Order: sequence, then structure tokens, then C-alpha cells
Amino acid sequence: MAQMDMSYQVSQIVVGNWHNEGPINESIVATGLYYYDVENITTPKLDFRVAVDSFRRKKASEMYWKDVYDIIDEESPRNQYIGSLEVSNGRCVVYPNRYQHKEQSFELADPTQPGHCKILTFFVVNPVCRIVSTAHVAPQQPQWYNSSLDKTPIPPELWNDATQYIQGVQSPAEAKHYRDELTSDQTQITAAYNKYIYEQVYYLD
Repeated sequence: MAQMDMSYQVSQIVVGNWHNEGPINESIVATGLYYYDVENITTPKLDFRVAVDSFRRKKASEMYWKDVYDIIDEESPRNQYIGSLEVSNGRCVVYPNRYQHKEQSFELADPTQPGHCKILTFFVVNPVCRIVSTAHVAPQQPQWYNSSLDKTPIPPELWNDATQYIQGVQSPAEAKHYRDELTSDQTQITAAYNKYIYEQVYYLD
């Protein structure tokens, strides 16, 4: 879930860079974005593009490449812009993960009043690739185990010490560390996708 709050102090949000959701090993085949609460901001928009393979020029005219594929010259990046979509309040958008997307900037509709945009993101995973469901993952917050220790003879002052020996438990600091690592990895993966797939130049023979 994501939430962007705006006020007269922050009246415009510049967001968005071209990206896919998750690396290949996560087997995400589609992404869903549900704009469930949008208030007092200009209608958000999403841009989409898709990578295309290299191909032969043959005998087509320059106008053909521009009109059909939006290739201006031989230095054009190897992707095709699909278009944009308005995502007003209550709209849910689902699209294949081979499409890259980015959010356009938006601002307060009425600068004198606050506004916000709340988004629920969900991923559709390839059903052929089995992944561990969250239904089978034990709680990782120490507080969950602390609350169950009140039914044991262990005194409360020793609860924190006891949970340190439970495998799979993470402190808030550890969780933030792993989140930062994940964010860093995603940034590097997106840069690699753009460099080697979506933004390579065409080779028109």
C-alpha cells in the first residue's frame, strides 16, 4: 500500500520512473493498481511502454517507421510507447508485467485544501511457479510471541530475551535493513532492464 499526502506546503508530487515490478525470479506476470482513495488532486495518469525486438528495415519508408513504430531515427530506444491511462478514484488497473509503467506528476486540484492519493498494489504470480503463501509463514514480529508468553510461567521481564532465540523473528531495525536492501536491489535491476532491454538503440538493417 502507498499513500501520498499533499498540502499547501507540498502542492505537487513529481513521481515516476519507467520500471517493471519485481525481477524475473519472482514470476510476476501481471500487476494491479487500485486507486481506492483519491481526494482533491488532479487525476493521476499512468504511462505504459513495451520493449520490442530488433528487426530489418527492408524497403519501408522513414514515414512508415515513424507512424507505425514511433522510430524517429536509428538512435531511437528499443521500446514502443503504448499510451497513458487516467486512474481516477475507485479505478483498478491490471496490466501484464512485460509492460513498463511510470506515474505522471500530479498536484492539488484546490491548492487551499489538503489532498491525498492512496494506492493498493497487488501482483499476479504465474500459477505454474509455486511460491510460499503468507498463510504458511509464521509471524515475524517479536510482539506476537510476547503476547503468547503471558500464558507461560516466564516472567514478563524475560520475554524479550526469550524471543531472541526464536528463529525467523525480526526486530524493526532488521526489517528496515532488509527493506532497504530490497529497494536497492530493485533500483539496480530496473537500471539493468532499461539499459539492456528497453532503452537499447535500434539496429535497422
